[in-house]
Amino acid sequence: MAELLKIIKYSGIYAAGTIINRAVSFIMLPIYTRFLTPADYGILELLNITADIFALIFGVGISSSAIFRFYSRYEDQKDRNAVICTSTFLMIGFFLIASALGGIFSGKLSLIIFQSSKYTYYFQLAFIILLFQSFIEVPLIFIKALQRPFLFVGVSTCKLILQLSLNIYFVVIQDMNVLGVLYSNLIGTLVIGGFLLIFTFKQVGLDFRRKLALSIISFGSPLIISNLAAFIYTCSDKYFLKAYASLTEVGIYSLAYKFGFLLWGFAVSPIFSIWDPKRFEIVETSNMQKLNYQVFLLLNFILIAVAIFISLFARDLLRIMSAPQFWDAYKIIPLILFAYTIQAWIAFGNFGILYRGKTKYLALANSAAAGSNIVLNFLLIPWLKGYGAALATIIAFAIRCIIIYYYSQRLFKIEIPWGSCLIMLILSTVIYIINLLLEIDSLIFSLAKSLMLFVCFLMLIYFLPVFKKEEKKRALDLVFNKLERLRNLGQ
Repeated sequence: MAELLKIIKYSGIYAAGTIINRAVSFIMLPIYTRFLTPADYGILELLNITADIFALIFGVGISSSAIFRFYSRYEDQKDRNAVICTSTFLMIGFFLIASALGGIFSGKLSLIIFQSSKYTYYFQLAFIILLFQSFIEVPLIFIKALQRPFLFVGVSTCKLILQLSLNIYFVVIQDMNVLGVLYSNLIGTLVIGGFLLIFTFKQVGLDFRRKLALSIISFGSPLIISNLAAFIYTCSDKYFLKAYASLTEVGIYSLAYKFGFLLWGFAVSPIFSIWDPKRFEIVETSNMQKLNYQVFLLLNFILIAVAIFISLFARDLLRIMSAPQFWDAYKIIPLILFAYTIQAWIAFGNFGILYRGKTKYLALANSAAAGSNIVLNFLLIPWLKGYGAALATIIAFAIRCIIIYYYSQRLFKIEIPWGSCLIMLILSTVIYIINLLLEIDSLIFSLAKSLMLFVCFLMLIYFLPVFKKEEKKRALDLVFNKLERLRNLGQ
């Protein structure tokens, strides 16, 4: 129980940092949707995901799970520092190649994607941002490995303030539209990335190990195909929407997708910031299965609670924060959130594959998901537009989840409380359907209705057989203790 409470505590701190990281998109939403059109939003999305393709190809699978896998193998801090240093140099080197090639082919990319050379410079900026982003990735993983959540929050806060200031200057004051957003991201990533690089190298030193680098590349290389497949089932729908609908449709769909990122950032990423390295550390201990069960149940409660909260309030939130041409995004948001719920199950259930180093199964699952997604995009998007894209994503994620879960369980069996998760999922669906049936035009009454439905969801979760009695008691004790501490502080 102590380990679980520690995970909850640190996850809460990381949640704050992750929310701050994502906050720019939402704080700037009233400005973006008034100074940018849905088509501008679509242009930004296509620029970003095109740069991401190059990152996936040349990133050689250097992910947090890959780094933690090698980091946790060593007891000596000097060896662990070498993992961080080597990973940092690898990522910057490969992203430099990706950015250079992307810059060279920016003109052709502009013609292929937008049927115009007008956006060549935009692509060049996007690839420079990609390079600077590589300065940030491994240092943030290092901060999580050190279990220094307050430093993570501090960096996230500085990044928020900087990017917010730059966005206001370039987008609002200078009225530079898409170009202003790109300039803001470029300067922000350079400044924060530069600071994090200096911090990391001061901590770990310069200890690049060729043999270790080859091991990391060997582990991650099979993931290149897997990552490309992941791009197809995650991002290709935007290209299909551009081809079969319009840039406006891409913009509205991309706005809905941001709520999926919000769910991931608020519910999944904070827990995985702690659990991802922790599960590799305790894998051989007797506590692994019990803690794994508890963390998965906790993850799904937070995940589904946040998803239903966002779904209930999405329509009113968009009415408050965005221009009317963006409001239709609320209809797609619940589908995107369900897709990201499945994605969270995948991230949790892939442990056996990662632990045994059998990444070929990830490639198999991703390839199957990608193939099905392309077919579904062709079939559904011309007919259903954004709805079709979301449904294709859900089905592709489900196929991937089934394959990964099957092989991962064969390699390292873990107990997962699917029954409790299914109860929460069904309940959240019923609550959302009631919300749709009781749609109210008055903003105040609509917000009140959504709040009451969310409270009903929480109460029903408490009374239904989702958690054990002792777990409910501990949760209530924890809440009351926190409230008591706050009351004492107030006095």
